[in-house]
Amino acid sequence: MKASDTSPVPTPLSYEQALSRLDQITNAMESGEVSIDQMAEKIQEAQTLLTYCRQKLFDAEKKCKELLDEKE
Repeated sequence: MKASDTSPVPTPLSYEQALSRLDQITNAMESGEVSIDQMAEKIQEAQTLLTYCRQKLFDAEKKCKELLDEKE
């Protein structure tokens, strides 16, 4: 799925909030609370949140490396 196919993550959404929402989606799917009709929508939302979380982690790592490099 292309990035343009996913809906944007509402801002401001923290990494922790996105991770919490991913947990909610996962728990709902595992418990059978998500109907077949909702499945694709929930998977798309989860994929969007995963991409968002990965980017937040990448950005944090990059910033930490930059800060550490400044100290040297």
